[in-house]
Amino acid sequence: MSNIIILFHQEIIVKNETTPKIVCNYEAFASELSKAGNNVKVINTNYIKNYWDSSISKLNKNGIKKLIFEIINFKPDMVFTFNNQVFSEIFSIVDCPICCMDADSVDFFPNKEFISKYKDRYYFVTSYSGWEDSCYESLGIIPSRIGKIHSATAVQREDLYKDKNISFIGSVFPVLDRNIYKNILDKQKMSQDIRNYYGDLCLNFDKFADKYTKELRTEKINLYPLCDPRLYVLTSVWDLGLTIYGIWWEKLPNTEYLLKLAYDDTPKYSLKHNQDVYNSSKINISVSHPQCKGYTYPWRALDIMASSGLLISSYSKLLEEQTKGYVNIPMYKSPWEARELCLYALNNPNWSEDIISASNEYVEKFGRWKDNFEVIENLTGVKLLNLNNVNQKSFDIMQIDKFSTKRKFEFKYKLNLKKRIKNVINGFSLVCMNLPILEILYSKKIREKIYSSIIKYKGN
Repeated sequence: MSNIIILFHQEIIVKNETTPKIVCNYEAFASELSKAGNNVKVINTNYIKNYWDSSISKLNKNGIKKLIFEIINFKPDMVFTFNNQVFSEIFSIVDCPICCMDADSVDFFPNKEFISKYKDRYYFVTSYSGWEDSCYESLGIIPSRIGKIHSATAVQREDLYKDKNISFIGSVFPVLDRNIYKNILDKQKMSQDIRNYYGDLCLNFDKFADKYTKELRTEKINLYPLCDPRLYVLTSVWDLGLTIYGIWWEKLPNTEYLLKLAYDDTPKYSLKHNQDVYNSSKINISVSHPQCKGYTYPWRALDIMASSGLLISSYSKLLEEQTKGYVNIPMYKSPWEARELCLYALNNPNWSEDIISASNEYVEKFGRWKDNFEVIENLTGVKLLNLNNVNQKSFDIMQIDKFSTKRKFEFKYKLNLKKRIKNVINGFSLVCMNLPILEILYSKKIREKIYSSIIKYKGN
């Protein structure tokens, strides 16, 4: 039985809860490791640091001590980290392997310097062979430390009543930065380049990105909103009976009222939530992030394929290759193709059921976690399959909120300190501007400003 820590950075879904909530895919990974006979602790690093931070930044000294003590006392045999969500303190308190998993493109990996600095500690595991292989090696990881696994799911099929025509679970992607928009030199030319990008996603994203990172003087990660079809695809099927779940949809501008009307704000984040939605929907549509480049696909694809709902997906060369000879997943390259596929599926339920059944068979053969754990065992030497000593309890979510955070404390302290300093300065100024000699230095405008400041900070 191995002790496993899983690190990831996820938005805090339900605030002020006694037990932090985690999303479907991290829950499934932790749950499957636990079922394989391991002691598993998960840490959402959002509670202890900002996404790009390299060290613990949201806990005070006492909170950091408590967290470090808990990790040391747990004696981990392996630390899994999604998107390299690590912090500098972890390298000095554990001596076990660090296994980095790719939840996103390397563009979204913070703290890349740790990978080369601690390359003798790192292993890298990717679910998307052929996607960014050269990028992984460029980070300093030698090929012998890179493991290739397949996408996997813990979702199970249930033949629930289909009360939704089309469902989507996901978030709203960031909008284009205004400064980038202002720097566009030729909008017509850019429109043509985006149309070319949609013509062949696999070939044209890097061409588009290479051109416009130079022209707009920005990073590739900031160009993703230019190539994001999510809103357009979902709008194209809105009238067919679309239900949207996830986060940030309520923040859409009112011009996107069709999607706001389709949004159901009932929290849907857990493995059970996702499983219920996918099993109670005729169609579950998947829209890939531009980082997929028409090659790879999101985690949700396998989740949907394991359910009794039909997957209709953005085009993915990798998914097409992996499922060839087993199931022909309906895929689209444009919002119009997405609509046509959804219409056809709704009007031809037998066609849909044939694909669903074949998808289920594919997942049972090639989409579960057991053989992935075997690959990781052979790569790292850490035992993950302890089937003779199956763990009866589930994984533990480390409750960081019980530690001492410094955000509220610092904010209150800074406010009080600022108030005190302002009151001292204002008091001194009030005395000076009423002295016979010094009063000539204080104009009417300055006096009014001081009086306003006295009123402002007296009320705080």
